[in-house]
Amino acid sequence: MVATLADPRTQSIGSRAKLPRDVRRWVDRACATVARKAADVRPYPLASQLELQPTAVIGRERLDVSLWFRLQIEPAWVVDGYEKAERINQAVAGETTAQARRQALGSTLDLPVAAAVDYDTAFAAGAVFGRSGIRAAAIPFGAFLADDRYASSVRVSGRSRPLDARKPARAFRSVLVARAFMEGWRTTHAPLPERLHLLGLGQPLVLAVTLLALDGVAAVSCDATSPFKDAAAAALYTEKPVFRRLDGDAVVKRVLLAGGRPWDCPCPFCRSVAKEQHWGNARTIVRKSSPAELKKALHLNRDSVLSPLLPYFSLASAGRFADLRAMHNHWVVVRCVRRLGAAARSARALQAYVRRTVKLYEVGAKGTNYAGVYPTAFEMARGTWSGF
Repeated sequence: MVATLADPRTQSIGSRAKLPRDVRRWVDRACATVARKAADVRPYPLASQLELQPTAVIGRERLDVSLWFRLQIEPAWVVDGYEKAERINQAVAGETTAQARRQALGSTLDLPVAAAVDYDTAFAAGAVFGRSGIRAAAIPFGAFLADDRYASSVRVSGRSRPLDARKPARAFRSVLVARAFMEGWRTTHAPLPERLHLLGLGQPLVLAVTLLALDGVAAVSCDATSPFKDAAAAALYTEKPVFRRLDGDAVVKRVLLAGGRPWDCPCPFCRSVAKEQHWGNARTIVRKSSPAELKKALHLNRDSVLSPLLPYFSLASAGRFADLRAMHNHWVVVRCVRRLGAAARSARALQAYVRRTVKLYEVGAKGTNYAGVYPTAFEMARGTWSGF
């Protein structure tokens, strides 16, 4: 399969021509502003990076295409959008392979950032990077993981491919970008990347499925600020039976209304505040509350009477409790990634591990918006999805 660069004048689904005229004008103005602002961005000086004596650096990056995505502008809506994205990747590759930069880096691995937000931009980026002789790269995923949109179709090889249902886009967009980048690279017959760094991808379940699409890469690393941002929003991570992100409100409701056991995470951060969570007093308040009072109490903000009793789960709790939630979340991610790393020692073991994990997740996600998302992403990662 070869991804084709789409002509934005075509009448294909999701093309620029399908947009109302006033939306097209807005897209043009927004992209012009993005281009001006992105041109003014100056990268962190390479000399300053090298002072830290790193083994690798996040390399050259052009922000235009990622900023289109953050404005919810698809490349097909931009005049010559896919061609512009490819030219950006060519410029990044040229800057990366410049002799002066290579001499300055010496043995330090350079990880230029691909401009990739969908299958077609990622395919072209992989082809450009593979042809350039680049040894390693970074792919930006943070915007995908922060995207709460749903989709009923995706664009692959210039065509809209339907999904079997309307699904949250973050998981399968990440997988499609990773798979397309590798497919584009393989068309060049260059050696596969020594290393890929996944910028902003710290969700272990998305990471697990995405890894299936990166078969043949010697080393994969990732980073994310999500454990800290989620902690500030009173969200806690779980590792058993699978990775889940739970709002503090949801944990409290499960315990107080559904007869669940109080939070009993064995990590040192949760244990350090366990005695400060007064579940018995909280149950008494719940029993005595009217339906209206209960609804207000179970939203653990500053106005909730339960917040002082269960501060670890309250959005009103900052400072020490938010810090401990962040450390707990990081603890969970590290444990999940270690298990994933152990499974990734062989392609067969990784596939079996991810398959089991997706099945376990589906049991817990039954009846939610995320039911059915990861089986689709799993098939996309393996290349067996019917839309290919």
